Amino acid sequence: MTAASTVQPGTVTAPSNLPASVPALTSGGKPEILYIGAEYCPYCAAERWALVIALSKFGTFSNLATTTSSSTDANPDTPTFSFVGSTYTSPYITFTPVETQDRAGQTLQTPTNDEANIFQTYDVPPYTNSQGAIPFIDLGGRYLVSGTQYDGSQLSGMSFDTALGDITSGANPTSHAVQAAAARLVGVICSLTHGQPSSVCTAVPASLQTGQAVSANQGSSNG
Repeated sequence: MTAASTVQPGTVTAPSNLPASVPALTSGGKPEILYIGAEYCPYCAAERWALVIALSKFGTFSNLATTTSSSTDANPDTPTFSFVGSTYTSPYITFTPVETQDRAGQTLQTPTNDEANIFQTYDVPPYTNSQGAIPFIDLGGRYLVSGTQYDGSQLSGMSFDTALGDITSGANPTSHAVQAAAARLVGVICSLTHGQPSSVCTAVPASLQTGQAVSANQGSSNG
C-alpha cells in the first residue's frame, strides 16, 4: 500500500485519452466502464464519490454500501461507497467494479483474466504516469483514469453523512472539485454513448466530451 504523489488542492484533471488502436471495451453491446480499486485505498475512496455521481446520470445503483478507507494509510478513514455487493443497471453503459482488497488489506474480489490483462496493460507508462496504481478506471477502452482526479484529503475522518452534506453543498473547494471531476466523467461517458441520454448530455459542454492528457499522476495507491 505505497502511496504515490497527490494532486494539489483545487485542481481537477480529466480522464486521459487512450490511443485509437486500443480495442473498445464493451459488454452486452454497450460501452463498459471497468473500475479496479480497493476499500483500503484513500484515493479510491475519493474517486468513488465522483464516479457514483457520474454513473447515476446514466443508470441506477442498488445495494450501494458505505465504508471508509484504511485507518493507517494516507488520508485515513476517508468515508466513501463500496461497490461490493452492489448492482448497476443502465440502458446506455455497463459498469464492472472490482474491489481487490478490503479496508484491512485482505483479498476481497479477484479480477477476471481479461480485467487483469487490461489493468496490467494500460495502468503503466506511456498510458499513465504510474505503474499498477489504483483507482484504475477504463472507460470503454477510449479513456482512462489512474489515481483520483482531485484532492480528497479534506474528507479524511468525516462521517459519511457529513461528507455527503459537504460534497453536495456546493459551498467549499472539495464540493466543487468532486462535482468537476464527476462532470469530466459524464462528458467522456456521453462521448461513448453518442450523446445519450440527451437530457444529460445536452447539458454537458462540448469541451468536456473528450479526454485530456493527464500531465501529472494524481493521488493513487500502488496495488
